[in-house]
Amino acid sequence: MPRSGFVALIPVAPGRLEELERVLLSWGNDVLLEDEGGLKPDAFVDFRDQQFIHFMRFALLKVDNEQRLLITADFDLEIHDFLEFLRRKTTCPDAIWGLCVGWRKEIDFSLWFLNFVVVPEATYIAFPGVTLQRVNQAVALFKFRDEVLSGRFSPRRQGITEAARILVRVDCLFRAAFFIRNAAKSAYRTIGLLFSRKLDLSRQEMRLLWEGGRRVASSLNRVWWIRAFNILSRNPAPVAVPIWSSARPPFHRLTSFAGYPAEDSVFQNQLTLLTSFPAAEEARLRGVLRSIDLYARGLAFPGSLLGIATIHTVRWTILPDCHGVPGRIWLLMTSNYDGSWDSYISEFCARIFSGLDAIWGCAEGAPPAGARDIPAFKEFLRTRQIPAAVFYSAYKGGSVSFTRMALTLRPVNRLIAGLVG
Repeated sequence: MPRSGFVALIPVAPGRLEELERVLLSWGNDVLLEDEGGLKPDAFVDFRDQQFIHFMRFALLKVDNEQRLLITADFDLEIHDFLEFLRRKTTCPDAIWGLCVGWRKEIDFSLWFLNFVVVPEATYIAFPGVTLQRVNQAVALFKFRDEVLSGRFSPRRQGITEAARILVRVDCLFRAAFFIRNAAKSAYRTIGLLFSRKLDLSRQEMRLLWEGGRRVASSLNRVWWIRAFNILSRNPAPVAVPIWSSARPPFHRLTSFAGYPAEDSVFQNQLTLLTSFPAAEEARLRGVLRSIDLYARGLAFPGSLLGIATIHTVRWTILPDCHGVPGRIWLLMTSNYDGSWDSYISEFCARIFSGLDAIWGCAEGAPPAGARDIPAFKEFLRTRQIPAAVFYSAYKGGSVSFTRMALTLRPVNRLIAGLVG
């Protein structure tokens, strides 16, 4: 979907965290400034009148002695152009950037900001390379098609509506062509990634990549080619065992953070998780995440991560010694998804629990039974969730599934629009 994106962790100046939190919350509860009767925020980034930002969030990480401003964004510009937009559209920069370490008006904003950008270990994007403008066009064409077929739109010439109906009847051919094209592109991308990574990785790293991939794939026999992989690599499925939940009732079902924007206020939600691991797990964790990254960049079909069609973007980033605790590493996960938090986590636990266990099975505080103990796993995630002070989504009700359908049928819908118009 987005052409570019980043994860940035900017240190907050000592003693300024509460002030920065207040500034962000004054804006984050009305991110598009739609409440005309509300108080004007002290400072904000004006997201109005732009058509290139898919998602953006601001969150504050307060762990141990470190205080950082987390910013993630997905957009269609080059990163330097986006940072220039961010600089220009920030009202009262001193109230936001001035509360961070190292910022001064006279320095180059892009160079200062790029010092704090971190590279994720794994990235999944539902529709890589598809701009927001193209998504909006595809959605508009799909809605116009519905108007034509329902009779709400009167064509200029007789017989046009019937011709449009004929095109709709054969749209299965477009779906089949879309599937074949994506399968070919996935195979081509995967082969290219394999060869490039083989040159970049040592033998030890390749072994960790292989082992990580096997751990993730062990419960995915419902996917035919993964089932074949598991058989050929003698990768047994996890043994099904009865599980008594280790969660303590009442289960942790926190749905909001005091003063912060509420979950489910828009159709999309964001999830920010910060979990800790023993430093000895770093190599294993990198192998798992690299296998996920290889799949996400190569084999994943547009709009579907192993059959889960609710994820817009997700990134996993390892932050060694981020918070100054020796012998510990931190994993940051940032995700944008459709629907509620509860349904999102439940779907993951039900469909790819081996992937969740491969990532978080050795995390500090993870339940003994892993993701198969769904109540305990949800409690584990909730207690490590970081609320977003600001969250912007360009998709007003546009789910991943609907966007995929609109993009798939875009060619036939353009023909319909051409006939009718």
